[in-house]
Amino acid sequence: QVGIKKGLVTPEEAKLLDSMWGGATSALVSLARKLAAQGSPYGRFALDWLSNTEVSEETSRQAARQVIPLPMAGLAYRLTKAPSPSAEELAEARSWLAKAERLGEPIAKFLRGQFLLTGKLGVKNARQGEQLLREAVQQRPALCGMAGSLFWDEKDVRDSYAAAESDAKGLAFNRQGAELGDVDAMNRLGWAYFHGDHAPKDPGKALEWLLEAA
Repeated sequence: QVGIKKGLVTPEEAKLLDSMWGGATSALVSLARKLAAQGSPYGRFALDWLSNTEVSEETSRQAARQVIPLPMAGLAYRLTKAPSPSAEELAEARSWLAKAERLGEPIAKFLRGQFLLTGKLGVKNARQGEQLLREAVQQRPALCGMAGSLFWDEKDVRDSYAAAESDAKGLAFNRQGAELGDVDAMNRLGWAYFHGDHAPKDPGKALEWLLEAA
């Protein structure tokens, strides 16, 4: 909405922004293709996103400069992906995250929480990081499975907790996502119960969630 008020984002681009998180539909992909053909940087960004293609840094930067918060958050994540990002890259990542979060993008809040858990941006604060994750998933429930995977799969996060505590936190996020209808979270929950990996082994619950996800 900020971008629309400033004349930087068209109503069609705003519609694409609001809808694309739910996944690719033929109508949404058609809209992204139309906007990309018209030279819209956000159309190009969305088209790559919806087709699960790696979004180029230049496409992300062009879209971010249009005051579009999702590519801002994506650019911040890209800047931190190197094993040892430079001080300049970390500073730029902080700046993009702050801008995206001010514009209300839940992914930005999620990433800031993740980085506080891992210490990726130079500061580690597990309590504050967890709170940001909880706020992000309240805004966008589809992030529950991603939050759960941090506590189950991310070594830098797991190292901050006892294994049982990290497993329990991941289980809670995945269960929350599954109960809200997120299929990925249902599958993760089902297989965790099936194998007894990060959750107590429970074939009944495993079957329940895997059937629900099917």
